[in-house]
Amino acid sequence: CKTMGNIKTKLKFSRTLQANNDRVLFFDAIGLILDELEKLGYRPRTVQDYKYHMTKLAEVNNIVYIDEVTRDAIVNYVADGDVKPSTRKIRLKTVKAMCNKLLDKGYLTVNTWHNLRVKVDQDVKRGTSEETILTLFNMLNLDSYVELRDFTAILLMWETGARIGTVSEVTYNMFDMTDLLVTYTAKIMKGRKSLTLPISQDLSTLVNALNEQNKSIATKNKRLFLSYTNPDKGNFYQLFPKRLRYYSEKYSLDNLRSHSLRRGFAKRLLDRGANVPIISKALGHASIDTTTQYLHLSTNEVVNTVRAINEG
Repeated sequence: CKTMGNIKTKLKFSRTLQANNDRVLFFDAIGLILDELEKLGYRPRTVQDYKYHMTKLAEVNNIVYIDEVTRDAIVNYVADGDVKPSTRKIRLKTVKAMCNKLLDKGYLTVNTWHNLRVKVDQDVKRGTSEETILTLFNMLNLDSYVELRDFTAILLMWETGARIGTVSEVTYNMFDMTDLLVTYTAKIMKGRKSLTLPISQDLSTLVNALNEQNKSIATKNKRLFLSYTNPDKGNFYQLFPKRLRYYSEKYSLDNLRSHSLRRGFAKRLLDRGANVPIISKALGHASIDTTTQYLHLSTNEVVNTVRAINEG
């Protein structure tokens, strides 16, 4: 059969090409790594971040084969476009993490990126203050579903320091209203370790009120924080930063952002006598070095503390 003969020729030709070409296609290697990460339980957002940055790395450098991921290619991507130093730092951190995984699997053979660094000015980043929380409480109408939902999420982040990715996945059954506790399960935590923290009676009251409201608008979505217009499919993770920006502009509030709430939690614990290891545990950090970046210690605080110790 002439048709079958052509197919066999093509198949044989294909095998010959494969035998003569040991180079691995870039997206084949990346796909295998990402598939493994999903099976190992990495958060979908983390996997998506890896995929996004590696795709951009390939686009900027016209990469076809994995061995074209060189130091120069990484630098080209990190420096591409008019972006902030903090964005370049995120790019580099993500690409280096993936390159380390590619190295472990043997897709890359030499670590040429280990000493690459992005210099970023370390300004003091302030956390959300108690005054900001109280001001917002006085401004909002908690009889409104949206404002009740938003303030409950804000207070939960401010009292427990949870990431927005964690809060957006919280369900009502994670709360113990008798002992006033919330347990963030390993599945919704970035470090995949569960964490139990106390909550206030006020927060408990808000969570109960929000849960009752949810019963009347949701049919499938069991999460506590829902999109009012699309409760079954709406993404609170994407919606919440926009709501914070809206309140910040409307009421002229400083440092009302998701990470500012987390920083405010950390600094409040420090000011009330908690040591850094405890704060690190409460934040769910794997490293105390990361925790120290959240404490926004001013120069005066450092000077006064050291002076008091030296003079004591």
